[in-house]
Parts: sequence; structure tokens; C-alpha cells
Amino acid sequence: MISLLLMLVGAVATFVIGWCFGFRDAAKQDRQTIDALTAPWDGIERRQDTDGASV
Repeated sequence: MISLLLMLVGAVATFVIGWCFGFRDAAKQDRQTIDALTAPWDGIERRQDTDGASV
């Protein structure tokens, strides 16, 4: 019974910690997206190929 309780506490702690860090990363990505969308265009067209590399 104790091991089940410890496993449950560990799962909840992992979920809460991941949830907090997930929100922080999502907010950082949103800021980067907004910065990229609102930045003045420098005249260079950027695309991504199928491998994800900028071309």
C-alpha cells in the first residue's frame, strides 16, 4: 500500500513539474513567434527544406 502511495505521489509530482516547465517553454516560443512576426523584414526570404534546415 505504501509503495502504491509513493508511486502516485511521484506521478503527480512529475506531472506538476512537467506542466510548469511546459508552460514556460510554450510562453518562450510564443514570444519568439511574436518577435519574428513583428520584426521588420530584412529582404531575405527564408524557407525550410524537408529536413528542417533553413535554406
